Amino acid sequence: MGLSPNIPLTTDQAVCMLLGFAVWETHKAYREAAPGLAELRKCSTGSGDYYTQRQNLVDADVTIGLVGLGAGIAAAIMTKRLEPLIFIMATLGTVAWYHHSVLGSSPV
Repeated sequence: MGLSPNIPLTTDQAVCMLLGFAVWETHKAYREAAPGLAELRKCSTGSGDYYTQRQNLVDADVTIGLVGLGAGIAAAIMTKRLEPLIFIMATLGTVAWYHHSVLGSSPV
């Protein structure tokens, strides 16, 4: 009685796994493109560094946002459902919002 090399996987399970991976990779890509939270906390509001970090966040928002949007649309088309697009964009939006709020709460 040996172990079967085939793992039974339904379509729904495969979609959930792929969606989880896409959400994780979107988060990872944003963290790599955006300045770190420790860097954002060090910026004083109104300083030159503050505006540079804010622009870096906007750059990360746009570049990763476009990739996330493309991946979400592709997943939505493949699954014929909107949930993948919603989950990917909600993850990206939440992570981006938090980074911007950390920069906005910097000491004066």
